[in-house]
Amino acid sequence: MEIIQFIHLFDFYLCGGWGQVIAALMTQPVNVTLTSINMGAVLEWRPPPALAYRANLTYTAEYDMSLGRNSLVEKRYKAVCVQVKALHCDFGALPTPYGIYTFRVRAVEPGKAFQWAKTTEFTPDVHSIIGPPTVFMVLRQSYLELTVTAPKFKMSSLSQILGKPPKYKLTYWKEDSKIEVNFTDIKMFFVIMDPGRQVE
Repeated sequence: MEIIQFIHLFDFYLCGGWGQVIAALMTQPVNVTLTSINMGAVLEWRPPPALAYRANLTYTAEYDMSLGRNSLVEKRYKAVCVQVKALHCDFGALPTPYGIYTFRVRAVEPGKAFQWAKTTEFTPDVHSIIGPPTVFMVLRQSYLELTVTAPKFKMSSLSQILGKPPKYKLTYWKEDSKIEVNFTDIKMFFVIMDPGRQVE
């Protein structure tokens, strides 16, 4: 009798309790990752294990933004990518670099939506990777003209995020000599070649 009761209890957890949880997890997108460079946000994922081979499967990706951690405030998600076939979503320019964001994505079939897969909290001004500045070079007759521009952000600017002008270091080698130039403003540099040397 005890063995039979144990089997029934196991069947309940497998089929009625834990089975439902496992089934829900199998319909969530997997390997959900958020990449952020220069205050942008791109969410990527892989198909749900239980739905990977369904031809009519699409995805919807959303984000929620708050200005503080308050568990009593209901999250209000905004959809950006709706029923797309792609396994990624570019959220473009978010409302503010100082908000606390949560992203989520789920699989959708005609007439049916599956379980959401969520990211951890993300704050652009803390977690976003700042890319390198752009250096544009032009060869002149006797010098090399370098123009340095700040990385372009999806929202705001590098100076606004830092609260002050960013510092840059330009390093170049002239023959065997290493030369470094420190500056804060975006500017144009002229690297003088050897006297009498012409650039072809």
